[in-house]
Amino acid sequence: MPKTGARTAAALAAILALAAGAGAQEGTPPAADPAAAPARGGAVEGAVGEYLAARAEGEAKEGVPAAGERKEVVVERKKRLEPVTDISVPIDWGGSRDVIDPGDVREMVPWSVEEVVNRMPGFSSRLYSGDEFARPSISARGMYDNGFTEYVAVHVDGVNYSRLIYGWTALSIFPFTSEMMYAAESFRGAHAIRFGPTTLGGVINFVTHPIPERFQVGQRTTIGDNGFHSFRFFAGGTDPESGVGVLLNYVDRGGETFRDNSDFRMNDADIKLAVPVGEDALFSFHTFHWRDVHQLIGRLTKQQMEDDREQNPTPERVKWSGWSYGWEATWLKNVARDSWYDVQYYERYGHQNQPSLRPAAPPYTTYRASIIDAVNRGLYLRGETPVEFGTKHVLHGGLRYHKEGIDRWQTDEPLAGGPKTLVADTTVDTDALSVHVDDTVKFGDWTVNGGVRYENILRSEGHDKVSGYDRDFDFDDFLFGLSVNWQFAEKAAAFANYHQSFRAPQTWSYDYTNKDQDLTFEHGDTGEIGVRADPWNGISGNAVAWKSRVSDFIEFDPVTGVYDNWGKFGMHGLDLTVELDARALDEDLQGLTLYVTNTWQRSEFEEGPYDGKSTPHTPEQFLSANLRYGHEPSGLYGLLSAYQRGETYATPDNKYDSPGYTIFNGRVGWRRVSPLSGKRNLELDCAVTAQNLFDRDYYLRHNATQYVPGSPRTLFFEFGITVDL
Repeated sequence: MPKTGARTAAALAAILALAAGAGAQEGTPPAADPAAAPARGGAVEGAVGEYLAARAEGEAKEGVPAAGERKEVVVERKKRLEPVTDISVPIDWGGSRDVIDPGDVREMVPWSVEEVVNRMPGFSSRLYSGDEFARPSISARGMYDNGFTEYVAVHVDGVNYSRLIYGWTALSIFPFTSEMMYAAESFRGAHAIRFGPTTLGGVINFVTHPIPERFQVGQRTTIGDNGFHSFRFFAGGTDPESGVGVLLNYVDRGGETFRDNSDFRMNDADIKLAVPVGEDALFSFHTFHWRDVHQLIGRLTKQQMEDDREQNPTPERVKWSGWSYGWEATWLKNVARDSWYDVQYYERYGHQNQPSLRPAAPPYTTYRASIIDAVNRGLYLRGETPVEFGTKHVLHGGLRYHKEGIDRWQTDEPLAGGPKTLVADTTVDTDALSVHVDDTVKFGDWTVNGGVRYENILRSEGHDKVSGYDRDFDFDDFLFGLSVNWQFAEKAAAFANYHQSFRAPQTWSYDYTNKDQDLTFEHGDTGEIGVRADPWNGISGNAVAWKSRVSDFIEFDPVTGVYDNWGKFGMHGLDLTVELDARALDEDLQGLTLYVTNTWQRSEFEEGPYDGKSTPHTPEQFLSANLRYGHEPSGLYGLLSAYQRGETYATPDNKYDSPGYTIFNGRVGWRRVSPLSGKRNLELDCAVTAQNLFDRDYYLRHNATQYVPGSPRTLFFEFGITVDL
């Protein structure tokens, strides 16, 4: 069990000492104004997505930083639209926030978004069934990890990508390919005031490629073991006269995993359009279509693991398939230099053919097929303006009406050799209204932000045609948040915050055979205290101690036999992150960088039949590290990364353990940007990557009887070309 208190004190002392040195050398100017331009999706404030132009300073001038450089991503709302916003974390930000820049994302093989998530402080992923490349399982800060990411809000360009934003938070369908990712950011802890539902563990925002300033065309191809292939084509740019921008992206990926009979094929198409209107307004439109068909991969018994860890016991005909498409239209208006508002309408549809086998472990006797059609749509208005009440305040607020539902949820069970039996035929309709407002005020070196959010699920109605029963719920609640930041040196600050959050009851927990079932929000709150230091003598980092609680946890009650709000669990821990640019120590070490983030945590049930037991699949310690060397004159670079995950319990009664493991990835690459005529450039890059470089055997024990093997060493080769037109 980690000695969190002692480690917290030591880490805070180390960062404070570093920060004090920075302040003593360079003084303490006034803190920077934390104004941030609105994100396209409207759900994540300060997100990188939905800006017309994004560029990284460096050799390439736009797109991705030059080899060996780690530049801040500078995001513009295009000419005539101010201000220019730097998405590196502001020193006076009142909570835990991290950004993974385009250069780092580009150097991660696009096998799964989990590779990026594992780089983020406080976040981890785990093996779940074998198809994590399509359906990630992400956890944050000791949150109960039941698979498919139930307690982390995962956004793409600021839009929540849960199956249903309120009523089905698990990513059992995730309409996003990792090749579309340009950058990523994370908010640890429950920042629900602006960000909405399902933020108990935090918020992750994957940022897609922005519309380039110049017209470009290019491709990126990856081939690998087991027949893996990935192809991304893109074309687009911005007209210098009108400012109109457009970007087309298309991704095709397929192949197999290392498991037998595990073929998959995914396609993803994406179009962005941005049109400046007058001197101070912008209309933007985004649409996508995604499709996935993959063989369902089954977990193994212990004996199967020992006999052949590559086997797949799932019958060949059991395939997962699905598609999703959607669009967002946004009108952004600058009222004054520091005042703005935007209006957004969004829709997203999804179809899912989700097979499963019964019982949970072989030998299987029943094949269950569920067909699910779902929809999310909503209208969002928000804005920001400064006001004077003795001192300057910045008011930020939003109003959203959201509608989601399941138009069809049919489940049948064709018994082996027998007829199909329809066991469920369900529809669900949910209407939700949310309002939030917060106020940011500065007092010298202090920045204070306080706010409140009101969530009202006006109705959530379900009907099952098989049982004939209806379910009808409504919920509402106020959620509060407060953060304080003290910038005690030019490049260092301390912060503390407290936020309340929630998760709506999940539609799959509605019991249509029990009219007495009553459900309410799962409530949670999180407190943080930490320090952040910007680069000083090549070293930067942060240390954050945190404690979170979840009450009204919805789980199946073995006593009553229904899903109910009976559970409670609590977590506490420490996130420590350090980044080193060795050039600041010695010029001969130019190009050498090191990044390490480590989390110690403890998560326990505090109520119910497992009171005092550790929550399953929440490691008490996990670490991510990356050592990189880049030779800028030649464009060559190499890196070695590591991900270490501590042992966990596999079951809530803590009778079975799942061992920890450490895996390494290696990469060697080359990148060159060559000038053509005029201001045009030609960019070429190639790389070879080895995942699980040392070919270590590792696995996860899912429960008492099931195991999920990890992948052996896998090689990938990548080649990309981009041409300015």
